[in-house]
Amino acid sequence: MKLCSMKIVIWITTTIFSTQTEARVVIYGQLGDTVMLPNEQRSREVRWTREPGRRALLTMLSNSVPSIDPEMIGRVSLSGYSLVLKDLKLEDFTVFKCHLSNYESKEYQLYQIKVSAVSATVLATQDLSLSCTVPKSDVSTIISWSDPQDQKAEGSRFRLGEHTLTVLNVSARDHGKWTCIVTYGTSKATATLFATVVDISPSPPQPLYTSLSSSSPSLLLPCSLHTRFDSSTLGSVGLKAGHWSFAPFPWDAAPEGPQKLLDLSLGPRLRWVTPSGQRLNGTALETDADRTNLSISRKVEEGGGLYTCTLEFNSGVTLSRTLRVEVLRIVSSPGNPALEGQGLNLTCTLGPSSLLRGLELKWSVPRQSSLSPLPASPHRPLQGIPRVSEKDKGIWKCDLLKDDKVLATATLNLRTERVPVDAWLVVSVCGAAVVLFLLLALVFLCVRRHRQQKMFMRRRRKTKYCRCKHPQVKGFYRS
Repeated sequence: MKLCSMKIVIWITTTIFSTQTEARVVIYGQLGDTVMLPNEQRSREVRWTREPGRRALLTMLSNSVPSIDPEMIGRVSLSGYSLVLKDLKLEDFTVFKCHLSNYESKEYQLYQIKVSAVSATVLATQDLSLSCTVPKSDVSTIISWSDPQDQKAEGSRFRLGEHTLTVLNVSARDHGKWTCIVTYGTSKATATLFATVVDISPSPPQPLYTSLSSSSPSLLLPCSLHTRFDSSTLGSVGLKAGHWSFAPFPWDAAPEGPQKLLDLSLGPRLRWVTPSGQRLNGTALETDADRTNLSISRKVEEGGGLYTCTLEFNSGVTLSRTLRVEVLRIVSSPGNPALEGQGLNLTCTLGPSSLLRGLELKWSVPRQSSLSPLPASPHRPLQGIPRVSEKDKGIWKCDLLKDDKVLATATLNLRTERVPVDAWLVVSVCGAAVVLFLLLALVFLCVRRHRQQKMFMRRRRKTKYCRCKHPQVKGFYRS
């Protein structure tokens, strides 16, 4: 009897020790993510349960097809003998248990990581404040952060707290998924938060080049929000106003300064209107599905200038981008039409202070011109004609190139004229000629008359008078 009792005690003790569970394994995850509960022990039978109630989630017998709880189909699966749990829900952050065929079991505690922000939508130049909440467990945790480019958040732009991160003066590069990295023991878990940064896309690094002789009457002025999102996001950050403005270059500056071109109407649908309230049709803002394209097409001013796209918000933040537009043109000195026989300078220029750094010019002249053919490009901005002739008239073309790509083309239809005659000069010359002719005629007549009189005097017979004391009638004189 004693021997039987001892066997029972030994069997119970062995059973108790064999069914003892190991220490709980701590796992961290985020709502909606996927986690794996690792189990490397091989067993003929594996059964996974979840508290409360030890609800059986998955059971596999002798390498057969696992039997899954109907409510967990598509959410749980096996990787070897480990449990993969997808699309985590609030009820999943509890205790899981793995039961093996040798009466052993293993417990897992799943904790939720929560990442939040004071405001997940911020304006450029504002600060982004993030928080990562990690429940306390039996293991120590270390929190770090990575930015949307998967770079560790460190440096002067970041303020790190025990569970917080503040990003100073955000910009478009801070738009995207921020990651809280929780390191516990030899494991790591991540939780993410998508932060929306409202900012205007950067301006093109190079000016926009065009010409007044361009085949396109309008130039596209690009301006858009850096990412595509619903325009209601602009309302959530307090969009107050928007406009396009133009300012001429300093050498062409008008006394009144920048000129407002268009205003942004903030009705149910964003659209551009003129300062007088007239709606501008056909803009990208109306055709863009997300209503984030603020670009416009406009006929540029003759001298070019600075076009600025601006958005103003109730918080006092102003976002703007400035486009530099330079107009290529051919300047004729002294003018067009040119006078034949005189000198002429044709200059291909972008303006008085513009430099052609990294750019090249290529001239095309009329085939019959005195300068044709020109040497191989690149050419000098100035082309001089010593003596203009009728052969020089026609289309002169100047191409602006960068890396053999034509950026803009300017043309000039050169006309030639003969040197004009002054009417008063003609009258004066003709008058002087008439006077001279009359004087010569008068002199000629005077000289001729004088000669005639002299000849007449020579030919005229002199009259003889009788000088006798007693004159007698003719015929009675003695011979």
